[in-house]
Amino acid sequence: MEKISKQIGDPRYLELLSKFLNAGIKTSERSLIKPDLGTPQGGILSPILANIILHELDSYMDKTELKFRKGVTRKQHPAYSKIKHLRKKAILSRASISELKYLLKQQFQTTMVDYRDPNFRRLMYIRYADDFIILIEGTVNEAHMIKNNVKELL
Repeated sequence: MEKISKQIGDPRYLELLSKFLNAGIKTSERSLIKPDLGTPQGGILSPILANIILHELDSYMDKTELKFRKGVTRKQHPAYSKIKHLRKKAILSRASISELKYLLKQQFQTTMVDYRDPNFRRLMYIRYADDFIILIEGTVNEAHMIKNNVKELL
């Protein structure tokens, strides 16, 4: 309620919301179950409340995404660079067709970029309603750090 009152200033709406959250759920046996925390699953206010609360996460992730970004492109994998150089050298020295085909095949089978490039990092945050996913191209330690920060924020 404290976080929601930062976004919504109407005291009548806040009172109605508080009553809704404390109302409880009637079961098929007509008994009343009081919720401990949060909104009932499938409640009509769940999407509204999720958007209000998760807006804070959206803002945090936008800032984190900008801070996390590093580098423009990944560097080429050393093995790929070596084969590429050998192909150019073979072309200039007018090597046989079979040798050129072999080097071309090697080049296609070799990873072009270095996926462990320490100078390249990306973070992508995607949210739909009350679900979200965070995609990270970085180290495991960085992923754990961001996970813990998000967990603390939520």
